[in-house]
Amino acid sequence: KIWDRTGLPLHSPHPRKLHPPVHPMSRLAFLTNVGPLVSSQSRLGSAVSSPPPRVAPPPRRHLHSSRTVCAAAKATAVTPTFNINNAVMKSCEAMSFKEMADAPLDTLQGISVRRATTLANAPIGIKTIRQLANWKFAAWAEALVTLQATEEAKARHEGAMMSIEHVVDKGWEGKTLTEIINASPEVLQGISEEGAARLATAGLKTVKQLGKWKYYRWAKSITLLADKE
Repeated sequence: KIWDRTGLPLHSPHPRKLHPPVHPMSRLAFLTNVGPLVSSQSRLGSAVSSPPPRVAPPPRRHLHSSRTVCAAAKATAVTPTFNINNAVMKSCEAMSFKEMADAPLDTLQGISVRRATTLANAPIGIKTIRQLANWKFAAWAEALVTLQATEEAKARHEGAMMSIEHVVDKGWEGKTLTEIINASPEVLQGISEEGAARLATAGLKTVKQLGKWKYYRWAKSITLLADKE
């Protein structure tokens, strides 16, 4: 037979296909080499192409964030230079704030053992620096003394709702802050006459003296920092 450029006989009834001419021997070679593969894939239903190989991503560089740098800086040992030597006894200067907070009152410089014993006994019952820092009567006195500095004489607003009925005794509810802070600590609700007498032996004869008592302020500051140590 005579083959034309399409690879079909000239007398073939099939229409000529528009593709480059293929030599019959080339077509035979293709069917011989690829035929078994095509047959097996056609039996599975469709040709499955193998996925391309996965390429591992390049290793990530470890970048130090500002938070990491700050944490490393904090971890660096730093020798503190501050001290509170004028507030505690010399034998207690090396204590931590936590140790000071749980120490007896005579740890504070200026409170003798005798005075500490007086405050530790009933009805006061303050034995440690932490107990003094959390003593509600000293906190009330401090609040009254602080706010007294803002008081105007005979200038209370007619509709004012402020009340200290749970802080002072009943007979002192209508007094001014100036009158209250210059009175005995006995006017504070809960301090008995005996308790006021014990405070007087410690030099605390008025609410003002109790509110400005340096040992209470020291104790409060030490305890506050102890909770953050």
